[in-house]
Amino acid sequence: MTAKTRIVRIGNSRGIRNPKTLLDEAELPEEVELHAEPGRLVGEGVPDARIFCVGNVMIDTLLRHRAQAPWDRLAGALGLEPRGYAVLTLHRPANVDSAERLVTLLDRLAPIAASMPVIFPIHPRTAKRLEEHGLRGAASGLRLVAPLGYLDFLALMDHAACVLTDSGGIQEETTVLGVPCFTIRDNTERPVTIACGTNTLVGADARDLAAAFADFQATGGKRGRVPELWDGRSGQRVAEVVARALGGGVATAPPAAAG
Repeated sequence: MTAKTRIVRIGNSRGIRNPKTLLDEAELPEEVELHAEPGRLVGEGVPDARIFCVGNVMIDTLLRHRAQAPWDRLAGALGLEPRGYAVLTLHRPANVDSAERLVTLLDRLAPIAASMPVIFPIHPRTAKRLEEHGLRGAASGLRLVAPLGYLDFLALMDHAACVLTDSGGIQEETTVLGVPCFTIRDNTERPVTIACGTNTLVGADARDLAAAFADFQATGGKRGRVPELWDGRSGQRVAEVVARALGGGVATAPPAAAG
């Protein structure tokens, strides 16, 4: 005789646009499914009883490691001053695969690079496209550096004047760090970073970057606030939901260091 097994499946990407999480009972009563990322679930017809607010588990990692990020070493190696430089990341195929788009972006980044150092940890895909398209010279105003590890890049973002990116996660991280972010995209899966965070969309071709950067220079840019439940305890809340779903006790975990 064997006991029935209850299976917990964690999904990290369903419905990322809404600050809630789904606990979804599958058809078989012995199976439980937990979607542990924010999601637009009410509109999908998910009952309120199966939706749990937990926050953002990626921010748990950031807050737990922020104090360990090696700013002094990085600043010495790159010759940086706090708030004296911008950070750029650029890697999405739609932005870097087309020579025409890449030239447009480099042209629109050039005035920023003329006003402050722009540190560009270059993605291998982007480095390859610069070579293929013969655009290394067009990027000469940017300070290209090798890709950085998580802690080094966290230190780089945390002390930057602003960040320019086409990344998704960096929009969330800069909001928590209080660093103005210019997102080189037409839309975002993280609208909370615009509504209450530090994020500004400037278009996939950076058409609105000049105006947004001028406002940043004049006002210091958006500072915003940290969204509710982005407090370093999302993983603990997920564990508690799982424990209740499985009929166990309440899971606990030590609070994350705020840094």
